[in-house]
Amino acid sequence: MTPSNHALAPRYDIYFGIHKGIRALMSNTLLAVGRMDSEDENETAGVLERVRVLLEFCQAHLDHENRFVHTAMEARRPGSSGATGADHGEHEHAILALMTAERARFLAGMRNAMPAPDFAHVLGFVHTILDDDDRRTLDRDLATPVAA
Repeated sequence: MTPSNHALAPRYDIYFGIHKGIRALMSNTLLAVGRMDSEDENETAGVLERVRVLLEFCQAHLDHENRFVHTAMEARRPGSSGATGADHGEHEHAILALMTAERARFLAGMRNAMPAPDFAHVLGFVHTILDDDDRRTLDRDLATPVAA
């Protein structure tokens, strides 16, 4: 008995495209925080907005995966989303921690100048979200030219 071509076909990776985009968004945001002139209130406000958008997008993505993807996985194979669910809990904690830290910096700075996002907090967030496989993939993505 020979296996069918269908059985040998590679599985479609539903995570590849969206997670590559999320890595790009995180990297671009981190670069913006790192090169920002914190003395320039307009630039600082723009970068603060980018950090906020990143965090809201990541939270919405987690909510979507938890609600739709993990629910479908569990319906077909109970326990199959367990490890990813635990990762998502850590990600949600990191998002909340960074939102809280940046909001506190913003409120503290309202009396003076616009506070700059804390590079170390954003870097820590990105590091928390990216696992070893993501970091290797990011290295590969950065080394591979994007086809036009």
